[in-house]
Amino acid sequence: MESVPEENPGRFLFVHYLSENYERQNQKIMELRNIRVAIQGSKASFHDEAAKTYFGPGVEIIFCKNFEESCEALASNRVDYTVMAMGNSIAGNILPNYELVLKHKLKVMAEVYRKIALHLIGIPETNKTEIRRICSHPMALLQCASFIDSLERVEVVEGGDTALCVREIADLKLLDTAAIAGYQAVEEYGMQILQENIHSHAQNYTRFWVLSKGEVLPENVNKASLSFTLKDEAGSLADILFIFRSEGLNLSSIQSVYLPEGSRFRFYADVEFSYRPKFLRSLQAIIRTAEEVKILGEYKRDLIP
Repeated sequence: MESVPEENPGRFLFVHYLSENYERQNQKIMELRNIRVAIQGSKASFHDEAAKTYFGPGVEIIFCKNFEESCEALASNRVDYTVMAMGNSIAGNILPNYELVLKHKLKVMAEVYRKIALHLIGIPETNKTEIRRICSHPMALLQCASFIDSLERVEVVEGGDTALCVREIADLKLLDTAAIAGYQAVEEYGMQILQENIHSHAQNYTRFWVLSKGEVLPENVNKASLSFTLKDEAGSLADILFIFRSEGLNLSSIQSVYLPEGSRFRFYADVEFSYRPKFLRSLQAIIRTAEEVKILGEYKRDLIP
């Protein structure tokens, strides 16, 4: 990227954002062939389901051991896209994943909401009363905190992925160990559900981002995600919120990360709009007010299940 002219960095950034280099792409992703998509986790995981929901069942999934690896795979051109969970209605947002998107300079091209049903799963010979250990991904454990707290003399073990925990129990035929995962893992590994729907609230859904490496602007966008930094000064955030309000934008999410260097905060915001020029006008105003403004992506808002 070109250096920013010191005399007017905000205007340069805005013009660059709207330049001819900003590629317009529609949503006909499913018409493409030989797509490789990176996810954190394994086959029959919720990430696997989310990727296939968006790209279709024939997409090639590249399984990664963690979120960092899935983003690095995209940044190094080993895959075409990455699908990554960004938050859950019970467990909250995954702020480190926002930082990964920024670190690897990835772009959000779509969001996918998936309803999450979590079950206690064991091998067919297991009796629920024999369970002494429960294994699952940390986010899934958080979603089932009430159920776990009701158990006695049960060890909780964090695993790398919900479906991977199921597979390991199946492979080792562990009678005293159960996993927390979705129904897809039950079918995939020939397991049984010991107790259904153990998540703490019935309204349980996870938000995934579909990430690309290049600039992508789908048609009919009505939502955007951006990051910006502010000095730790009175009224600095209020100035940004006023900009959103004055243009009639719906601020659907905002969260912050403290940056020790310079005593600043980095904010991540999601805004929804019905008329894109209003968002672009607010962007101009934010660039003049905030520091290090970055557009993580514009995309179509998905419906919460």
